[in-house]
Amino acid sequence: MRDELSIEDLGTEGLESGVWGEWVDTTEYLRDDSTLPYTGSGPIDLRRNRKDGQNFPIFQTEQELAVIRGVGRALVDQTEWGAGALEVLSAFTMGTGYSWKVVPKKESLNPEQAAVVAARVKSVLDELIRENSWTMDREDEFLKRGARDGEVFLALIDGPDGCPRMRFVEPSMVTEPAPAVARQLEEIYGLECGNWRFGIHTREGDVETVFGYFVQWTDSQADFSYVPASRMTHWKKNVDRNVKRGVSDFFPMFKTLPKAVKLLVNMVTGGSVQAAIAWILTLPEGTTKAQADSVVAANAQTSKQQVAGASVSARNATRYPAGSVITTREGATYSAGPMGAERNQGFVEVLQAALRTVGIRWTMPEFMISGDASNANYASTLAAASPFGRARRRDQTRLGMVWTDMFRKAINAAFRKGVFESVVGSLQELWAMIELVYSAPDVQIQNDVEAVGVALQKLQLGVKRDVVLRELGYDPDSEAEAMPAGYNPAGGGDPAAGPAPQADAALGTSRLQFKRNMAAINDILAQLQTGGSEARVQSLLEGVGLSADRAAALIQDALDGSIDDTSGLESGRIFREVAAIGPFSAGPFAPSRKMSETVESVVGIVGSVAVGTLPRDAGLAQLTQIVGLTANQAAAVMGSAGTGDAPEGAAIERALSKWWQNL
Repeated sequence: MRDELSIEDLGTEGLESGVWGEWVDTTEYLRDDSTLPYTGSGPIDLRRNRKDGQNFPIFQTEQELAVIRGVGRALVDQTEWGAGALEVLSAFTMGTGYSWKVVPKKESLNPEQAAVVAARVKSVLDELIRENSWTMDREDEFLKRGARDGEVFLALIDGPDGCPRMRFVEPSMVTEPAPAVARQLEEIYGLECGNWRFGIHTREGDVETVFGYFVQWTDSQADFSYVPASRMTHWKKNVDRNVKRGVSDFFPMFKTLPKAVKLLVNMVTGGSVQAAIAWILTLPEGTTKAQADSVVAANAQTSKQQVAGASVSARNATRYPAGSVITTREGATYSAGPMGAERNQGFVEVLQAALRTVGIRWTMPEFMISGDASNANYASTLAAASPFGRARRRDQTRLGMVWTDMFRKAINAAFRKGVFESVVGSLQELWAMIELVYSAPDVQIQNDVEAVGVALQKLQLGVKRDVVLRELGYDPDSEAEAMPAGYNPAGGGDPAAGPAPQADAALGTSRLQFKRNMAAINDILAQLQTGGSEARVQSLLEGVGLSADRAAALIQDALDGSIDDTSGLESGRIFREVAAIGPFSAGPFAPSRKMSETVESVVGIVGSVAVGTLPRDAGLAQLTQIVGLTANQAAAVMGSAGTGDAPEGAAIERALSKWWQNL
């Protein structure tokens, strides 16, 4: 069976008889432009086109891939628009850089150890970021390399202190080894005999299963390394997963952008020549050359040396200071110079069309690629930038996933060097306790005044403060550290305004919304005192968002009037789950319920400190700044955290009696 398909196979029945007229080749458009990288009958998709990770008809060999990278680098390094586009991509995607946190997993079986492991991993991660100049430096270069070259190789090398060092590997260095070298590597390291095309060692027949990378550092045959996949991050762009290498963002514009550059150069060159011609003096008909020369000489005020080959001659020149009045000779006329010819406007329109085409590659509005926003008002500019902003947010998510995997590899490498042996026994145990969380900068294409107004409305509706801050492009952790006591983001930020009713980090939701949730739950629990069945109350509690076991625990507490779990942790978990419930209709908020809600708040904060999800100092700050306890009261209540003794509800009520008088 043949793999190839020719035009003759399409069928010519009826052509010879002339019934259908002259035969028309419907695939001619694929071959009528010699600049397209297609040959024969066109770009036919065959099974073998990607068998070994190549990408026919774009590239099949490393040499063709090198040409594609060369195109991208030339367009970035030698054109203003290429370099400018890369800066715009970096500015909107990277902003001021990503921020990283290490948090204990909620499902961890040992919360206290998870908190210790998270703190140790965070210190190593901070060192890794600092030692490798990652933020706003290497991460920015990572993005630019990916857009320019179509792929990035970043290797992890052991540092002297156990902290890995990041090193970029040039794409040209990742190359297919000689068959003898490949066999030698497979024998020495016990590697699987696989596919080595394009320098990426994969399983035969499965190019997505990557074992490692062959790196030829120099032209010396012996200067090479085999880098396992656990030590290399490879980010490829603009290709499918079964293609081994990436393609530059700039490759599709290899015909358009150079012509736009040529057009601009010609326009600038022509314009500069035309601008040098002030006016044209037309002498009367019949004037001889000698007469014309005498006219020029008569008007000359100075002369300039003019070099033509080996000869040097004097050239007459005339200066016209401001306010000069030109008097024509008899029969001579003056004409304006060629500046402002009508055809120049057509050139500008062609150039703008070319730049709009280039900007399509990144859904980039015209004013971002051309620098000309004269034809767009503010509203239309924001509307035009919206698709660009969405595209950059997608890029942020892709990069976040790639870098999360990269940092995991770096932490794994540090673990193998014994950096974490004092806090955890295995990698499996380590990753079962913690997770890496990144925060990408906001793609700020918005009306800032409107954005702040929307943020305030969200706070009033009960949206979490951390969520609102991230939407505005701020880091909630750093902003919380800088927040003065009593700061109220929904009330103008006046420290004298007292505790903030709209932003409670301890509750996980707004304080107002938590009160509403608790009021509704208390209304449901009150039905137990008026003859309501436990099954009905259980159903209602689950209906407002509580899990079955949490609802059952609350019912039991309401029936016997005490907290059953002596550690106080169960009530803390109930507290956090209530805080996480979204807005729902609440019944009347009776003043008699206030004390029980405050007790729940205090128990929840103390419980959070006990399980390690909240630092002790932060818990003390929340008890004083949010709940309103004095420093002595907060210290006394916090004394039970981690000791196994629950804060007793009646004692808390007595200690807080003055607090209610100030409400």
